[in-house]
Amino acid sequence: MPRLAETMPCGAGLCVRRVVAQRYLALHENGDRKRFQFDRTGESLVSGGDNDLAACACELGMGVGLISALKLTHLIPPERVTLDYLAKLAEGIYFSAVILDALYAKDGRIERHRVTWRDRLRSALLRRPHRKIFAASLRGRKKALAWLASRGG
Repeated sequence: MPRLAETMPCGAGLCVRRVVAQRYLALHENGDRKRFQFDRTGESLVSGGDNDLAACACELGMGVGLISALKLTHLIPPERVTLDYLAKLAEGIYFSAVILDALYAKDGRIERHRVTWRDRLRSALLRRPHRKIFAASLRGRKKALAWLASRGG
């Protein structure tokens, strides 16, 4: 899956063709992906449905892209810009990224998500708030790898 930040659309303002939406729905109703919810529900900050949907388009031989002319005003409540919330969000995003990579990787790309001593050192050297957010991203990666291992993936 070509998860490139320069071209991968995000959920806000996302548009898809009907054939992509129908395929995505079928995958989640009857297929492999039924077992995992990539979008935020309740208190969960797991995400990635937008990336999963874009990857579905790629699997169908279509492309993805961003339209720079599209402008969006995102109103964010104050409680969603606190350090605690951002750390939980980072954990959820990184958890999702590992699961998505495992879902689409045929070449063992999830190895790049393993937490190394360099990651731990980097975390220790960062200043707050960066340290808290980076540590949360490492936690998300570790949780996803454990989740995959528990399912034989």
